[in-house]
Parts: sequence; C-alpha cells; structure tokens
Amino acid sequence: KSDVNMSLTSTNNSLAVSFSRHVLSETYTLKVSCGNTRKSIRMNKSNQTRLNVTLNLDSWPKSCCQFVAEVIPFFPKCANDCTRHIKPQDFCSSNPPEDPTSSEVSPTLILVVLGVVPVCLVIAIMSYVCCRNKAKPPVTPSSEKPPQPPKSPPKVL
Repeated sequence: KSDVNMSLTSTNNSLAVSFSRHVLSETYTLKVSCGNTRKSIRMNKSNQTRLNVTLNLDSWPKSCCQFVAEVIPFFPKCANDCTRHIKPQDFCSSNPPEDPTSSEVSPTLILVVLGVVPVCLVIAIMSYVCCRNKAKPPVTPSSEKPPQPPKSPPKVL
C-alpha cells in the first residue's frame, strides 16, 4: 500500500504529493490530474521510505481544486500493469475560489472604458449636431423683395 498524501502549499501555487515506496519496486510513475489538465512524472527508487514530489501549479487553471493522484509502481512480474494507487483530493472547500464580484478591476478594463466612453460621447454629439442641422432648412437673406399684393382689387370684365 502506498498511502498517497496531497497538500497545497500556503500560497496555493504548488501541490505536494508523497507516497510510501515498496522495497521491490524500482521505478514509479506519478500521474496528477485536475479536470483536463494532467501531469506525469517518472521517478526512480531512492533510499527514502517515502517519495515526495512538488508540482508547480502556475500553468494549471486557477479553478483547479479537485486533484487526483495516481501512483503506478513498476514491479518485474507485472511490469506496467501493476496495481495502481489512486487518491482523489478535494481542496475546493478548504480554499474556495474567489468571488468574481469582489475581485479587483484590471487596469486594462479601466483603460478600455476610459478610451471607449469619450469616443462614443464625441460620436453621439457629432451625430446630434449633424442631424439637427439637416432638419432645419437654411435661412438665407434674400435681396429680392417678395411680391406685394395690388393696392386695388382686380377689375372683372
């Protein structure tokens, strides 16, 4: 029995996996997965009774909190088909994911908003001014005087 143990470091950017080794096993393969992300490490026997591996989680999705460690020993009689020791570990409850509403606003978002909002305002003002001027006919002063009605009524024959 390999009694697999897993723990997150205090900064949550690495996962420590340890397991007991068997006297007759020369090599081990450790597979750690979280969702679709997987990492495989091949290890040789050492003089220690427990083998320890630390995985850097910086390249893993930040939402990963349910890990599965699989220890595959290599014995001469069963080769790569030996009994595997699988240990699932859920770190979600001890380390809840950040609430997206309480997270900080990124500087990129601030710059985009500060750039897009003024441009939209300028376009809206220009559109309003252009449309308003087209609605009113232009008033031009005329040099001709409008025809004046006759002073006497027209004569009927």
